[in-house]
Amino acid sequence: MSDSARRYAFVIEAVDAPGTLVRVLTLFAVQPLDLANVSMVRGESGCAIRVEADGLDPQRAETLLRRLDGLAVVCSVGLGWRGPVQVAVAGLPNILCRPPDHATSLAAEMTG
Repeated sequence: MSDSARRYAFVIEAVDAPGTLVRVLTLFAVQPLDLANVSMVRGESGCAIRVEADGLDPQRAETLLRRLDGLAVVCSVGLGWRGPVQVAVAGLPNILCRPPDHATSLAAEMTG
């Protein structure tokens, strides 16, 4: 599968504060990509944000990961990808970068 056929999924654990989602999405807004899906779930320990984007190469995805990790509102961030048939989420197969510290709790919050 070519890199351009991948949909990158960023799974972010962040503090639940005013403007958190806007701060996270601002990093994506200045990139040449197409957002495919954005979701946020609030929990007792903060919020879980999932952003799926098309049109990224692996280096750009890694750069976004580092920039997200540098935001003050972000507690942890993970990166995965999915192709036409296969799905990868932080903490499961096909992880490209380090999974978040609480990947299991994030996955549970994201799937409801």
